[in-house]
Amino acid sequence: MTQQQLAPQPNAGKRNQSKATKNTQSAPPVRNTPAAPAESRDTSVIPLLRKGAEFRAAISKTSMTTATTIAASNAGVTVSAAQNPPTSLQVEITAPPVVVPSEFKGDIRNLPQRITQNERNLISRPLELEVKPSKTKQTLPGAEPAPPAPPRIPARIPLAPMPSPTVTFDGMDYNTNGGGHPPDTVGDVGINYFVQAVNTSVGIYNKTGGPAITTFTFNTLWAGAATGTPCDTSHQGDPTVIYSSQYDRFIIADFAWTNLQNGPYYECIAVSKTSNPVTGGWWRYAVRADDAAHPWLPDYPKMGIWPDGLYMAANMFDCLTATCSFAFYMEARAYAFNLADLVSGAPLRAIVADTNSANYFTLLPSNYRGAPPPTGAPNYLVAESNTAFAWEVFKFHADYVTPANSTFTGPTNVSQTAYTGAADPVPAPAPGNNIDTLADRAMMQNQYRNIAGVESLWVNHTTGTVSATTPTGIQWAQINVTGGTVNPTPVQQQIFNNGADGLNRFMGALAVDNTGNMALGYTAASSTLAPDIRYVGRLAADPLNTLPQTEVTMLPSVARSVQTGNCGGAPCTRWGDYSAMTVDPVDECTFWYTSLYFPVQGANWVIPISRLHRCYVKHCQSDAASGASDGQPGDQTDGRIRQLVVGNDGWQRCLVGLFKRHERDHRHYARPRRRSGQYCADSYVRQPLYQDERFRLSAHHLHR
Repeated sequence: MTQQQLAPQPNAGKRNQSKATKNTQSAPPVRNTPAAPAESRDTSVIPLLRKGAEFRAAISKTSMTTATTIAASNAGVTVSAAQNPPTSLQVEITAPPVVVPSEFKGDIRNLPQRITQNERNLISRPLELEVKPSKTKQTLPGAEPAPPAPPRIPARIPLAPMPSPTVTFDGMDYNTNGGGHPPDTVGDVGINYFVQAVNTSVGIYNKTGGPAITTFTFNTLWAGAATGTPCDTSHQGDPTVIYSSQYDRFIIADFAWTNLQNGPYYECIAVSKTSNPVTGGWWRYAVRADDAAHPWLPDYPKMGIWPDGLYMAANMFDCLTATCSFAFYMEARAYAFNLADLVSGAPLRAIVADTNSANYFTLLPSNYRGAPPPTGAPNYLVAESNTAFAWEVFKFHADYVTPANSTFTGPTNVSQTAYTGAADPVPAPAPGNNIDTLADRAMMQNQYRNIAGVESLWVNHTTGTVSATTPTGIQWAQINVTGGTVNPTPVQQQIFNNGADGLNRFMGALAVDNTGNMALGYTAASSTLAPDIRYVGRLAADPLNTLPQTEVTMLPSVARSVQTGNCGGAPCTRWGDYSAMTVDPVDECTFWYTSLYFPVQGANWVIPISRLHRCYVKHCQSDAASGASDGQPGDQTDGRIRQLVVGNDGWQRCLVGLFKRHERDHRHYARPRRRSGQYCADSYVRQPLYQDERFRLSAHHLHR
């Protein structure tokens, strides 16, 4: 494929310059330069757009400010575009005007299924000028080391690799659907569909695999919406996809503008009207994401579902300059959109919280699956601290009826294991371009789980490991927030680099199932390994602070290559900017993962989708857990035996059958009877009488 280059931008050199000055704290300068007219900007953009503005705030990491002051509604500070933002948290909470939706009716398969060059040319994105975080973070006073693994009964089976994907199929690709580099890979799974989004298209797939049911662009979905906003015609990317199991609805969104420098900026939120995103129609909400007091670009928006709302946070940049320089990072902003309004097509009520501080960057709202949080629990937003080895946890309570009762408080700092700064970029095999890791920002999603009343947040980000020359790894953590109390010491945490095997691991995403099993996906690469999609995990009963369910590639026997070519006059180094791990709502224990790879050298990224079936067998338990009648493994007081058996594919199934007692070596044990097909050790030949949930451990029986 022929690559079309962008002319170099006048401030492109700031990327290298920022590395030399990153330890010097300076307030964002006051701008006196008037905005250039929108029509004077070069918008002859690009099949190969080096997507931005993903910036790292230029903040010194030698001190930490504890923020405690919360301003009441309409009583907070107001920051104009020409002012430097304060460094401490000074929250103001507002309730913007309600947004009336437009309606998309009909079959979405009737929309054009390929992106056009004209649509690519509409995208007006600045060059990415990411400032790397400094490497002088402070350890929290009184921080405790990660807790040791508790004593536990030795496992009856050996540890084993994560299961290989049971389904893998290619989703969208740049040549057919892409509006830029990187793709900003994201997706979520529902009862019958997997919905994927990239810059700037959406694909809908059957969960059984195969080609897409349909693909379409955000612009074509919104054509004819007549909202009078940029959402009608000018979508710019940073997509999100999120599924509400509470309502069985998909929500897709991206941002839009027609004038990068002056705004206004919109978040364009579309909600499926029914459980069928193909033929059921969509509600379309064009939401103003800035306001007169905060007229800034809402970059890197991230979302989370909560029982009362769709929560979002964004990094706000003042883009009066043509490059949206990191020097004009202004604040983190959080939003709560009433979920009941969204799914019903009602006028949308919202609450907005401005931090009015440049000290906080990339807040991730909590995203719940399975058991909901307690009634009235706030949404928890998590960021990586700019100044300390800590997760910063905020609480956002939205009151849509009485906005003045809404609160945004925090942060509570949760300690981390200290680390060196993540390498950024990292190498790829020649002739591939280097790869941007996005340094140490928190990576989506901030997963919330409520398991038997224990509430946890599960988070991850990219770090260095032992030294500055050691490859990058993924730091993950479980944070206890039971009852609304944020524990400043994590339940568990780890910096994972697979035993320092020489590979860089970055762009992580994790999810947790309904029993506490976790899967973590990421990109792995080195100067000799073409970027690969891999994942690792743990069972709920595994030792704390470990990932003993070992690493597996999502693309076995699939040819992979490297990214080459130029974007915006410089090599395309952007990657990600994120990936998505999620849990199937049907069984709450099957994982789905989507990320990117390059099947051949060049610029055509491809976004595969994989299903990782790994279900915990609840009823194949030890004697103590099952209440066995005679103390022997598997015996049940209900007159059935539950036994794990292994099929040829390595999956274990919990089979249940009637039993009778036999005497052998002076011990009682249970043996199922094979009568009338009631029990069969090979579940692929005959159907057992009872078959519970499944998960893969290894080719061994749990009970011997």
